[in-house]
Amino acid sequence: MIPSNNGFSKTTITGDLSQGAEFVIANYLHLLDKPEKGEKGKYTCPNCGESKLSIKQSGPKKGIAYNCYGCHESKKIAYKLRELNGEFNKKPDNSPAQKSSLQKDLLRVSKDLKEFISGETDDDDQEDKLRIIKPEHTLFLIQEIIKGKELKYNLRSKEIELQGKVLNLDTFRMKLQNDRGIFIKSTDTMLEALYFESKNNEYDPVRLFLEQCYRNYDPEVDENFDTKEVCQVLFGTHEPLYCQYFYRWLIGLVKRIWEPGCKFDEAFVLQGEPDCYKSTFFKTLGGEYFTDAMMSTDKDGLLTMAKNWIIEWSELDHFTAKTYHGIIKSFLSRSDDFYREPYAREAMSHPRCSMIVGSTNRDTFLNDPTGNRRFWIIPIPKKHKINIDYLQAYREKLLGWAVWRYLDGEPCQLPEEFKALQAEANKQWENNDSWEDELAEFLDRESDLSVKECLQRLEDRGYPINFGRSDEMRMGDILRKAGFSRKRIQRGDKRIYRYLKD
Repeated sequence: MIPSNNGFSKTTITGDLSQGAEFVIANYLHLLDKPEKGEKGKYTCPNCGESKLSIKQSGPKKGIAYNCYGCHESKKIAYKLRELNGEFNKKPDNSPAQKSSLQKDLLRVSKDLKEFISGETDDDDQEDKLRIIKPEHTLFLIQEIIKGKELKYNLRSKEIELQGKVLNLDTFRMKLQNDRGIFIKSTDTMLEALYFESKNNEYDPVRLFLEQCYRNYDPEVDENFDTKEVCQVLFGTHEPLYCQYFYRWLIGLVKRIWEPGCKFDEAFVLQGEPDCYKSTFFKTLGGEYFTDAMMSTDKDGLLTMAKNWIIEWSELDHFTAKTYHGIIKSFLSRSDDFYREPYAREAMSHPRCSMIVGSTNRDTFLNDPTGNRRFWIIPIPKKHKINIDYLQAYREKLLGWAVWRYLDGEPCQLPEEFKALQAEANKQWENNDSWEDELAEFLDRESDLSVKECLQRLEDRGYPINFGRSDEMRMGDILRKAGFSRKRIQRGDKRIYRYLKD
């Protein structure tokens, strides 16, 4: 296209596959959407999606001109409109020049790239002439080139791979040009074509690893792991509740790979002294797909999470602080994450295929009475060190066993009979509140209270109370922890909220 002085483009472009040399935007107005309250001559741009595409008569001899003030990509707009019109799905026209151009490109580039990828060359057949591949031919050429090739998309690394190696797009393009004399004019189009085709053959290396563990595990020959024995060796305890935590978590770890986005809103946590190998345990089990580098839940943190399998929140007390109550509950219960993959054009929702775990040295780190059930905590006895040698020796067998149990239909949820035990066990990790200690006897003998009554009692005893929102929330947590529930009841001619003991 030839840009005019005011930024608009004339309606004629060259190099189209199916419509000859001329693009007339007036022929495509039926494909454009007008904004609900748009100005005359304004349309929604098919390239960027913004309502900034302006079309106007540029003069009696110049015809209709158009420009998008959002993206300023006139050529891409023309390409998109032709794509929407189905022109690229049609057979090329009968123009001998068009047909000959595409066929020659296909034959020459397909042959050259097959030689290029395999490393085989025919020096007698080389041409010194640089072969320029037009943008509108690129998708067809890429599809022809990769037929039968190992072009894959790695769901963990988020990389395009060719024959088992990461495909460096810049290097690939330059080698084509320097070694074979092939110049693909549009890098963006080449990238889109490679990404699209590789996504048709995507794979998860974690699943491949687990499938191999499963194939190598024979329940009739190999050890059928007793979780009590495994927990005793690893964690120095065989308490039934802690064994259930570990067993169900292992199954959930597998399920997240076979069923990305499946419900699992708990975090498996190891609590113990420094240097008892808590983090080493998670790192050994997760291998190269373990990370402790996810320190936020922004887009970069979500991408880090998606690239890994086991994500450790070390020093968990930083995440369970009262400031993050709502954030942590929401994040753990989320089944998918919204982010943009490196080669994708826009952000999308992706089912979660990783697990959050935690470790802490603290004795008290839980601060949310309503969210504490989300933490499955195994305390490591003092002076005990997690047996990493055992884990290294039996890692693949243990994971193969977990896959076998999952495929056999074993659930990853904690059985009902253990939930009361969990609630009781987690009390030992809760932070004590000075208000709670002060009101302990009062709350034991009362069964019907309001937050204001409790705050007034504290003020009467010399505590600085401002009766603001933060004080009310703090007192509400104390009442819920003490066994009260907030209910709306009738008192006289009014309906009011009270905390009633369960």
